[in-house]
Amino acid sequence: MAEIKIKPEMKVADLLRAYPKLAKVFKKLNMDCPRCKGAENESIAYAARMHGKKPEELIKILKDHLKMNEKRG
Repeated sequence: MAEIKIKPEMKVADLLRAYPKLAKVFKKLNMDCPRCKGAENESIAYAARMHGKKPEELIKILKDHLKMNEKRG
């Protein structure tokens, strides 16, 4: 398994380009980040705080989702 690199300062759009399947996770969390115009400039940490979440908690959710999908194949 390759290390999943998601950092708080990473731009939301860059994250979604690297891991397009995460758009579903944002939707489940009621975060419209994939469609947001600010996604190109806003960090994951900023997006998390704007939606009342702690950046480290959001990153854990995103990484867990990717790990789960990796195991499924």
